[in-house]
Amino acid sequence: MKFDFESTVKSMLSAVKNSAGEDIKEVQETARQFFEMNKARLGKLAQYRLTGKIDQADFESRLEDEKKMLEAQFNTLSIITKVMAQNAANAAIDVLNTAVNAALRI
Repeated sequence: MKFDFESTVKSMLSAVKNSAGEDIKEVQETARQFFEMNKARLGKLAQYRLTGKIDQADFESRLEDEKKMLEAQFNTLSIITKVMAQNAANAAIDVLNTAVNAALRI
């Protein structure tokens, strides 16, 4: 069997796309969930500042706490995207390995 590298590269790219497809949905859904979880608390914080229940210094301090919390939450996305990258790389290399092995079985 002849080894067609260009075709194999196209298949590798297709495998990456197929692998990432499902994971991308997970990342988007996770980000949406973060905002849903924080929406009520952030809304109250804004309301408290707008109605004068807290002063600017307290508001900024609480915003900094919220920022740290969001950063921690979004760090989980980096874990998800790392897994996504690993899965995509595995899929691409599997295609290449399969193609080379098939060509060796002449």
